Amino acid sequence: MKKITILGDVMCEPPVFSQARKKDGSFDFMPAYKHLKPLLKDADYVMANLETPLAGEELGYTYRLVSFNAPNEIAETMKEIGVDFVSTANNHAMDRGSEGLENTIKALDAIGLDHTGTFINYRKDMPERIFYKQLGDTKIAVIAYTYGTNYGINGSEPDEKKGDHVNYLRPCTIKLAVGNRQSTKAYKDALRLCEEIAGKKPLWEDEVKMRNVFGIPQAYADDVLVPKAYEDCLKQVEADYQEARKNADLVFILPHMGGQFNVTPGAFSEYMAWEFMKMGFDGVLAAHSHTLQKAEYLRKMPCFFSIGNVSMSPFSTYAERSTLPEYSVVPHLYVEKGKIKEVTFSICKIVEELKGGLTVTDEMYRERCRTMDGDTPVGRITVYPIEKLYEKLDDSQKEALLSELEVIFKRVTGKKFPGIRSEYKL
Repeated sequence: MKKITILGDVMCEPPVFSQARKKDGSFDFMPAYKHLKPLLKDADYVMANLETPLAGEELGYTYRLVSFNAPNEIAETMKEIGVDFVSTANNHAMDRGSEGLENTIKALDAIGLDHTGTFINYRKDMPERIFYKQLGDTKIAVIAYTYGTNYGINGSEPDEKKGDHVNYLRPCTIKLAVGNRQSTKAYKDALRLCEEIAGKKPLWEDEVKMRNVFGIPQAYADDVLVPKAYEDCLKQVEADYQEARKNADLVFILPHMGGQFNVTPGAFSEYMAWEFMKMGFDGVLAAHSHTLQKAEYLRKMPCFFSIGNVSMSPFSTYAERSTLPEYSVVPHLYVEKGKIKEVTFSICKIVEELKGGLTVTDEMYRERCRTMDGDTPVGRITVYPIEKLYEKLDDSQKEALLSELEVIFKRVTGKKFPGIRSEYKL
């Protein structure tokens, strides 16, 4: 029997980037990820969502919350801890335009990480659209798609003349008529005042910081559902599926979808998951919400609606702390003779560790929100499997951890938390 393990969003937002940068200008991401290596060592194949371009320093490294570009060292670290494959289809794929997309693919090839989701010299019938891997007596196929690439923020579209392309679940320029459910007059007045003073519309990051000040949560963009607009994209998904089914025993899709910091899947995600099930996929492993959502069987197909963050600062200015974004699940698929024999998952937590070994508290976070300085890490951002983290905590911290695990386990499975374990059965 072979074990496939899947990690969620590998982020390189400003806190993670600044932490990794050394005085000599080089980068060391290992402190953030080193505790994942024992978790991954027993897997026969490990996949992750690389939510940042590797576009090269000349195109500008990460400097904004929604404009990423990481040095190649982050991907090299992924490979070192045991990651074999990354999905590149996500909303940050075009953060440095078509050139950045192309550079990312070339960098991954040079590093030796398998990948799919974005392409150079794109054709609808090209075999590279589908990734295949033989694992013992089972051949798997992996397809990756994204709901979009932040067109409304960065304005970047794939360069059709050049051929760079992203797998889209819906047209990348689709306009979503969505507003925040809890916007207040004071918040809107503050936005207008900022625009008048600056002479231009505030950056997305500034709007997020102001929403934090006014206590306004994220919008529920995932609730927007326009099936007619997705028809052409879903036809391509099904064409990819049918081609993959001819050549593989098991076919998985890694969709990037879901409202950010929404603890339940919206209408769009639910619709897509059921479409994937009807097509015949053997598993859906989704990411993007930056917090955990439910995992369930749609008929016989395991579906993880959001497996969460691998490396995002839980105290970032735009993080919805109430949703516990520091937690992720790590699905494990045990396959044999062309079938899934068992589905389990591990749980991880991201912490900011101080020199004394303590973790950042909510009181510190609230102070940082008041000063609008949530992009600077107080301590070292590190991700731990929960059994490893539990060993490091004092009694009061253990109690707090268990209390949070009750909440997220219920959210993911609908069941009562059974206690600290290395793996849980779905």
